[in-house]
Amino acid sequence: MKFLHISDTHFLRDAEDAKGSLRDVLVRMTPPLEQLDKLLEAAGGPFDFVLHTGDLCDGGSAGDYRALREGLERRFPGAPIHAVPGNHDREGAWRDGWGEDFFRVKAARFGELAIVLLNSSDPKHPDGRIREADCDLLERALAEIGGRPSILLLHHHLIPGQFTLPTAVYPERFRRIVAESNLLALFNGHTHHAHAGAFAGKPCYTAGSLSFRGTNRETAVAFDDFAAINRCRFGPEGLFVEAISQGAKPRPLADIALPIRT
Repeated sequence: MKFLHISDTHFLRDAEDAKGSLRDVLVRMTPPLEQLDKLLEAAGGPFDFVLHTGDLCDGGSAGDYRALREGLERRFPGAPIHAVPGNHDREGAWRDGWGEDFFRVKAARFGELAIVLLNSSDPKHPDGRIREADCDLLERALAEIGGRPSILLLHHHLIPGQFTLPTAVYPERFRRIVAESNLLALFNGHTHHAHAGAFAGKPCYTAGSLSFRGTNRETAVAFDDFAAINRCRFGPEGLFVEAISQGAKPRPLADIALPIRT
């Protein structure tokens, strides 16, 4: 079984419509679906399904979410596409354009593998928040899956020190649920930097973005046009994840003075 893990497309049909401090970056970056096309030449395929770990659009309208889904479906005909919301996604546009409810926790199955999707976005916590109520739903979803091998999908990263942005806020109960579960791994996005580590004793994989990458400098964040995805394989021998990135030197986009959180 082969599948693809993508993240942080920040898709807009017309980036000139973007608002906020990242507008120049969104206008200058290579369109995300073009980035994906280049990476698919190296990643190969076909893929049985696609996982998207959030920030599908940068705000955006229902038309933006609809155009992104249609673009992905053309590239992965017949393959299910499952996504979790990120902090830049908007509930109404997601529902009307992506065509799904803005869930908190849900599960899907692909043969012997189960996927549990957790919405870690919270309007008051841009770095993500997992609530006690989410833990209730997660426990229920894992119980329904039973002993089936599974993957947990969420947008925000969880490993302290992984990146300069803070991790998601979560109760200790969440860590315990993950540690005691049959989860094979956790997949996330948010940082725009590929990473492999561990959380609660489980492998944890962060996908690079299909939009832009930011690197903290002394007084600003330097953004460049760098894209990466994760190519994944699951079978009797286990789960394997490989980061696929562009080979060329990334093109600088902008240096923007932003609050740098540590």
